[in-house]
Amino acid sequence: MFLLLMELVAPTIHQPGQIKYTADHVRQLRFEEAYQVDKVVRLGDKLFDAFEEILLDPTADPRHVVRVFSLLTKMTIDRSQFYDLALAKLADKTPGVRRTACALLAGIGGEKDGPVVAILLLDGDMTVRRVAAETLEAIGGKTDLLAFDLALRDADRYIDKQYMQPLLHTDDVKRYTACRAKLEKRLKEAEAKAKPPEKN
Repeated sequence: MFLLLMELVAPTIHQPGQIKYTADHVRQLRFEEAYQVDKVVRLGDKLFDAFEEILLDPTADPRHVVRVFSLLTKMTIDRSQFYDLALAKLADKTPGVRRTACALLAGIGGEKDGPVVAILLLDGDMTVRRVAAETLEAIGGKTDLLAFDLALRDADRYIDKQYMQPLLHTDDVKRYTACRAKLEKRLKEAEAKAKPPEKN
């Protein structure tokens, strides 16, 4: 039998008529079907205090941090209060944390974050590199086109020290090329829209 947030340990009553969800509720979540995730996501900012508690805990289980970032990424409400925490977690030692923090920045970050995200194009974990490229496609600027170019130019120079082979795989090269093209297209379209109409 699956566990949903509403079916966990009885939530704490914070104020009359209100329910306060704690970090323990989030830690105990179990997802077996996509619709279960959707039900939790619909709770929205009711979970934000619990999310923040987990993200601020230096001893938090990385699996719980990944869960928080994954849920935040699926939400469409304002999540800007988690911007600084997501940015800081790009340097986390756990690949899943870096990956999900980067994915959240695709939705709440901006062009100014491009140079930091671009560093992850050379991350040691393939899944982090993939999300970094997709995030740059979504929020990157002109300098991030150069970041793609540099990574692609020197693809054979970066060595995976664990396996003593090129860090960037063929899939990385294909993905970077595609994401760069989409970023360039987006930037050109934005530039064209920003131009004042020509006078007759």
